[in-house]
Amino acid sequence: MKKILLSCSAVLCLLVAEAQLFMNEFYVRPNPSSGHQEFFELFNASTIPENADCYTLVVYFRESPTVSGFYVIDIPNIVVPARGHLLASSQAPTFNYQVGPATADFSWNDYISRYVLTAGVLVENNAGAPYNDIFTKAGTGGGSVYAMFLFKNNALQDAFLGGSGSIDVPAFIEALGTLTHTAPACGGLTYNFATIDNEPDGLFANVVSEAGIDNGYMRIADGPCDINANWEKTSYPGEHTPGYANPRRRHDGSEVGNLTFTLECTDSLTISYDITGGPSFAFPVVVQLYLDKDGSQTLNPGDSLMDTHTDLSVSDGQWGFSKLSTQEEFLFVFDAVGNCFDSVARKNCPSGVVLPVTMKSFTAKRNRGLVSLQWTTATESENLGFYIQRILGNGTWQNVGFVRSSALNGNSSSELTYTYTDPNTFKGVSQYRLRQADINGRVSYSEVRAVMGELRTGKLLIYPNPASNGAAKLVFDGSGVRDVNIMDLNGRILRQWRSVSSDILEINGLNPGMYMIRVTDLQTGVLTSEKLIVSER
Repeated sequence: MKKILLSCSAVLCLLVAEAQLFMNEFYVRPNPSSGHQEFFELFNASTIPENADCYTLVVYFRESPTVSGFYVIDIPNIVVPARGHLLASSQAPTFNYQVGPATADFSWNDYISRYVLTAGVLVENNAGAPYNDIFTKAGTGGGSVYAMFLFKNNALQDAFLGGSGSIDVPAFIEALGTLTHTAPACGGLTYNFATIDNEPDGLFANVVSEAGIDNGYMRIADGPCDINANWEKTSYPGEHTPGYANPRRRHDGSEVGNLTFTLECTDSLTISYDITGGPSFAFPVVVQLYLDKDGSQTLNPGDSLMDTHTDLSVSDGQWGFSKLSTQEEFLFVFDAVGNCFDSVARKNCPSGVVLPVTMKSFTAKRNRGLVSLQWTTATESENLGFYIQRILGNGTWQNVGFVRSSALNGNSSSELTYTYTDPNTFKGVSQYRLRQADINGRVSYSEVRAVMGELRTGKLLIYPNPASNGAAKLVFDGSGVRDVNIMDLNGRILRQWRSVSSDILEINGLNPGMYMIRVTDLQTGVLTSEKLIVSER
């Protein structure tokens, strides 16, 4: 059998685009004396949710020289979130593995069938159920492998061979012939394994290493980053990540890295982005700008695609998209090569970026159950006054008060200072902004200020935490200038901001995993650290 290696042919790229779910991790040799159980994990590499109902996992087994065949698992009707995981074990919801307990989305014993080769035909034979040990290295002679195949309808989408020196499917699996499995969803599965060598090479992956006790196999990063060289054996407890992001290492042990970017409301008619970091093999990156019509902060079918641009490398620099001055809520979709760097990020651009009032300062401070706002204007032109707007937690902007302009007829060329006290006992994060209105009915908005909840101690708050879609906000207590570092759990700095003076910092483009946020107050030297978990489940 001879296969031609492809980098990313049109056919393969089409398959990747259509097949959103991929095999992501297998825990194949748990220690039964410790009560550990097998599990497998699928990953949705797309930026939109995917229903797993039409997917089928097929696992090769060989119990003896005369008993061999396939375990067939009908993946149930579960919607997997964009960039999310689907986890299964022999029991659910709770199972145990080397690290401790984990939560499965379903038990495969509720959806599994066993097919045995009988007189040259694969026949359903469910003897020995339930099945707690379905991943076994099996075969004939020296060709034993762990062999797993993922199908969508009748099409092969993904294949993995563990303990094998080749991506070629062994002849003893091809000799099993046609598997015909009936299921209520999507018409079941019919596939002739004798023709599997006709499939594109990009669907196959292999790892040479044997899996020892409490070992398994995983993709080096969630989703297919590289063609057939993107799996490795998992040996250490920290490498088993059921339901969470896999460690981001390539086949040679080097770090995969992250796709990092900044978003900016450049002016009232322009919103821009800049990809500031990422591995070269993630490019080109197609960036799409959507208008978030319903303000849900997630990509929905009703959102409007406004424009698209392609970055060929990190050095391409900032790119601006045109928008209307009345459009405020946006979503950026970063579609990178290999899927595992895809990201969706939101950005709010207040409809008036430039205030008719020249704002010198604006602060918000909590004192027990009260939040004191103070702002100073340098100049005012036809200013009617300021609506005080507030968001509690993940809510929406609400008017909580109004302060009329102190300027004569709304015009002033000297500094004017205003105050407002808001009764606020909310225990989460509160955000404030000023909605400035002029005499002619036009409005514009100030920058946003944030305060922590009542009785909250500490200098740093991260929310939401756990975060989803790779986005979180850092809220700092009090005024000051700070350096901010994002680090992995090994202490390696992944991102860095110098001399941050605002009291809120938005972070986007984080991959699922666990991070340490370290903030240094440049005036006092005080160091504050908090843990951030990014999850897409």
